[in-house]
Amino acid sequence: MNAELRNRLLRLNADLAGLSVSTEDAIWLACDLLVAVVDTPAVVELAGACPKSTYTADAAQLASNCSSNSASSR
Repeated sequence: MNAELRNRLLRLNADLAGLSVSTEDAIWLACDLLVAVVDTPAVVELAGACPKSTYTADAAQLASNCSSNSASSR
């Protein structure tokens, strides 16, 4: 994982802690993580979500799973 993706993942973690996660940002980050071959089940599920129909709470839960799984796959 490159430095830019790592920084975006850290920002996502901070947003999750502050309960201000952006659904669209979380989904785009998951797509970029897939391109970087971070293909955990949570990343794949979040990347496949639609920004227009995914609720923030659902995206936050998936992003939380995505963040913890991606951090452990470094």
